[in-house]
Amino acid sequence: MLTVSVAICDPNLNMWKNFLESLKKFAPEMKQLIIIDNASEDRSGWVWIAKDIFKDSEVEICTVLNDINVGFGRAHNEALKLATQPYFAVVNDDVEFFENWTTDMLKILKEDHTIGQVGMGEGVFNTLDMGMNATYTDTDSPEYVEGSCFIVPTDIARFFGLFDPVYEMGYCEDTDLSFRLREAGFLTKSIKKQWLHYRAFTSKKLKEKYDLGGYQTKNRLLFRSRWIGYLLTKKFGMRTVIFCRTMSIGDVFLLMPVIKAWKEKNPNDAIVVMTLTPHAIEGREDIDGIVKVGTPLPCDVFMNFDYSYEKDFMKHIVDSYARIAGVEVKSKIAELMIPEQTYQDVDKFLQHVEGPFVVFELSDSWGGKQWPEYNYAELAERLQKDGFKIIGVGKTNFPRVVNCDINLVNCLDVFETSAVMSRAKFLVSNEGLLVHLAQSMFLPAVVMYGTTRPEYCNEPSDLLEYVVSPAACQGCRHTHQAGTSIYCERQFACMEMITVDMVYDACKRLIRRKVTI
Repeated sequence: MLTVSVAICDPNLNMWKNFLESLKKFAPEMKQLIIIDNASEDRSGWVWIAKDIFKDSEVEICTVLNDINVGFGRAHNEALKLATQPYFAVVNDDVEFFENWTTDMLKILKEDHTIGQVGMGEGVFNTLDMGMNATYTDTDSPEYVEGSCFIVPTDIARFFGLFDPVYEMGYCEDTDLSFRLREAGFLTKSIKKQWLHYRAFTSKKLKEKYDLGGYQTKNRLLFRSRWIGYLLTKKFGMRTVIFCRTMSIGDVFLLMPVIKAWKEKNPNDAIVVMTLTPHAIEGREDIDGIVKVGTPLPCDVFMNFDYSYEKDFMKHIVDSYARIAGVEVKSKIAELMIPEQTYQDVDKFLQHVEGPFVVFELSDSWGGKQWPEYNYAELAERLQKDGFKIIGVGKTNFPRVVNCDINLVNCLDVFETSAVMSRAKFLVSNEGLLVHLAQSMFLPAVVMYGTTRPEYCNEPSDLLEYVVSPAACQGCRHTHQAGTSIYCERQFACMEMITVDMVYDACKRLIRRKVTI
């Protein structure tokens, strides 16, 4: 009924004796025991113990004596060739059983032919995260079955080749087997039994002879390359696609319309964003992973969006992204996903704000976008006389001298800032990230444009009031040659030419349209 395979290399004789005695006692269905010796220096001891324990047993004992250490997986593959029973068990020699474990495992396999593998449910690892860190989950349907002890139907093991020999010496071959079985439609199961695994006892000895750390690193890289799509999504058959945009937060946020279009076209792809500024896209369910630029990660498709619109400013940034990705976007507005807890936290704070409020963005920006702080200060006074409170937000190294009712500059992350904005009457800002966030929340905004033009930065909307600099050279970024910076002979006078009256009139137009009240 059952063939048991065990691979050894200079086993501890006391542990070997305890293992064989417990195996004989608690594996009643075992009809064949195959011992593969991976080049032990002294074979007489373990051979004598095995013969003595099974001298009065009907169990067939087969031995394979290798001249070199072929490793864990290849040793058991050799044993599989000699197996005569319909079920095949892989067992470590550094374990000990304290109750019958084979009967229940075999019952599970016999009763349900969709189950391809059954292992131990305690004292094992059975779950992997994206970083291939192994953990334990209390479940009878494990993500993988550890190779220290499991049973598989012999015909299934032979069909799938048991352990892939690409994993040399040891490590990852057991997880790979479970993944291949599950990918083919089989289930993996586990049961809780009284046993003990003296973990890594064998590998500690072998480290003196072999570079096990090197094999482990190599095998982990091979495994990750093969299964990265699953590790990201917990689904099989997924391609891994990397969207790389190094900077900035707003530009990374605007990848989302393109990612959405890609997912509609390729629903079985795992999406990873590679960036240094993930702050506006963290925690999204439509992204399977976020890694830093430069992180080595296996993938099937890699798309680099750096310098995408920087080489042709006469396109909207989302259109430039879409061209690289080969997709058509339905909207250039990115969807914002704010955690519900963030809304709750912000609402507790804002309940102390009496009356409607307007959000000012007081972040640092490059000269072609920065409106003078004295203009913000005068605008704040006018809106406060109209009954509005002013809340300042953003990130800056040079705090603006603006009489805000509440100054939250350098106090909030992207999601908290967005949550505050969502409760405001409208936003006043230069063109940039907060405007993209406002559009995603359908928040009215007054937006100032100096070196940039509305049609290349924002989706047209009745919720936006454009305040475009009257400078004759306005919008120079879009006529400039390719690059990431702008040379301005006028020290960006365009933003100073946007007057407080121009911005205040735009605010009043929003109010008159009753968009915000």
